[in-house]
Amino acid sequence: MKARFILPLLLLLAACGPKELQVVQTDPLVKIFPETAIPAPFTDTTQAVRGGHATLQFALRAFSTLEDVTVSFSCEGLETLRCGLVGYVGVEEYATDPAHDALRPVSGQFPDPILTQGPWEVPAGRTTAAWVTVKVPEDAAPGVYTGVFRLSGRHFSRSLPVSIRVWPITLEEPVLQSTNWNFDFPLCMKMWNGGETVEPFSPLHEQYLWDMAAALKEAYQTMTRIPLFGLVDMEKTGEGYRFDFSHFNRVARIYEEAGVLSRLEGGEIGHRSEPVWTSGFSLFLPDGQGGIESHKIDEPCVKEFYSAFLPALVDNLKANGWMDRYCQQVCDEPIDVNADDYRRVVAFVKSIAPEIKVMEALQTTKLTGAVDIWVPQLDTWHNNYDFYRSRQAAGDEVWFYTCCFPRGEYPNRFMEQPLIKGRILYWMAYKYGATGHLHWGFNYWNEQTFRRADLMGTGTILPGGDAWIVYPGYHEFLRSIRFEAMRDGIEDHTLLSMLEKRDPAAARALCGSMVTNWWVYTTSPTDFRVLRRSLLEALSRPE
Repeated sequence: MKARFILPLLLLLAACGPKELQVVQTDPLVKIFPETAIPAPFTDTTQAVRGGHATLQFALRAFSTLEDVTVSFSCEGLETLRCGLVGYVGVEEYATDPAHDALRPVSGQFPDPILTQGPWEVPAGRTTAAWVTVKVPEDAAPGVYTGVFRLSGRHFSRSLPVSIRVWPITLEEPVLQSTNWNFDFPLCMKMWNGGETVEPFSPLHEQYLWDMAAALKEAYQTMTRIPLFGLVDMEKTGEGYRFDFSHFNRVARIYEEAGVLSRLEGGEIGHRSEPVWTSGFSLFLPDGQGGIESHKIDEPCVKEFYSAFLPALVDNLKANGWMDRYCQQVCDEPIDVNADDYRRVVAFVKSIAPEIKVMEALQTTKLTGAVDIWVPQLDTWHNNYDFYRSRQAAGDEVWFYTCCFPRGEYPNRFMEQPLIKGRILYWMAYKYGATGHLHWGFNYWNEQTFRRADLMGTGTILPGGDAWIVYPGYHEFLRSIRFEAMRDGIEDHTLLSMLEKRDPAAARALCGSMVTNWWVYTTSPTDFRVLRRSLLEALSRPE
């Protein structure tokens, strides 16, 4: 028998086994729902590069309840980062204007969190997914590695062989910048701490920040947004204002030491004056009781406060070596209607601290001269692409952002979308030349995080998957399968950028085969695998 037929046969034999339990390896870009029939085995070899990641998925279905279930994976020469079962989360309100291929499972349950603390009970008559994430060392020898996935429990044990091919390619540092806003709200820390309150700025709070930073680092996040109000102690005295940046600096140092502070964004210093989308903007001031209040910029108290605060902020940034990487969020998401008011606010800020760069998520083109780093929503970027290209030519940076919008045929990372769309975002970033990608919700948890993923936002539903991409474990940030797609998409972008250095035309052609335009792109996992393999082959050819 020829060698290339041996592994597929082994997989098929392992998948058959006793009739009461089916286990097969399946493509990790395919979402496995509780009602999903066991798919045909994934018989391809998983493709990986040195310094990158490989993901594996296994579908299992039993005709009687499985108890004390554990999973493991071993492969000599490769590092198993995580191994567990994929949990299910409900979505009750779906996004309006859904894409043509929106997923609507009968169960209403979507696979998302990767649960790593077993053993588990697997109910009879439903399909469950197991997940493995492998890290390939930078010095791994090229070649095919054979690992073993093991599933065991009370009265049963099953093993499946798995092949991972490591190409003679070493992943470089990503050129795409990326940030997901992360939160250390009391509720977030409480959920991470098993339901017990975490004292602010305690050693346990710092452990929470270190754990969160490690998750950000794995996903190649390069910028961290750190709030000013709430971290900077502000006191008004008879001689003016006094500012203590100790907490702000400690938090920034943690992220810097963790490697996720190539850029530092100061959290917003203002917001809409009224809870109306078209409203103008106000700036925050301390209320003297540990909270904040907002005022229009023409009020004397605003000039008094910011004339003291902004120079103190600049001095602190310079003293810590952060000024050259700092940018300021002023007021989130200006639109055409309130763009003039936003410009006035920024002009006021820059009249006091002209060296501060402004970075803003926005839905307008009317802010030339006000912002330095444009972050249009994906559809705003699309609809005004020539304008944003002109801003890049003028020396401005142009990122893009996704949130509860856009919808329709645009890719996003909602649970109700095929998993591949969260990865395609980064092929789109490469095709259209974005400097970076921003998403607002890394861990905006609530008490129903494991039960229901959709939330009520301001005037709209936040679709399932918009508000968080990791989950709270006990002193652990549980990754989701969407987190894995995001990380792998940034690796894809990096590989395309590496190919561009050698053969720009080939990089553009490969990306163009994956992404035709903003609304038309490959969503077939099989086609995706073929195109990504072509990318690896192109990078492996001698220069």
